Amino acid sequence: MSERIQIRRGSSSEWSARNPILLAGELGWDTTTNALKAGDGITRWVSLPYLLQTMSVQLSQATDVEFTSLVTGDLLRYYNGKWRNTNETNLVDGGNY
Repeated sequence: MSERIQIRRGSSSEWSARNPILLAGELGWDTTTNALKAGDGITRWVSLPYLLQTMSVQLSQATDVEFTSLVTGDLLRYYNGKWRNTNETNLVDGGNY
């Protein structure tokens, strides 16, 4: 017999209006923002942080980036305090560059 898990869900306005306290570890899905929160058993919905948020930055503003000869399919690796591009072969071989 297969089991299914359904995460508690609602729109942003529904969550804000109800403002529940999720149980510790209970998940809530905001269907408006497509974002997930996890309860701690104490904090109301509107004060809980989202688990994953998208962050964007202009590469020209980033101070911890060092790209050389970008090629389609390159991977990013954080190495010696900087994000650097590399290919899969370098990553598998240790990627010390």
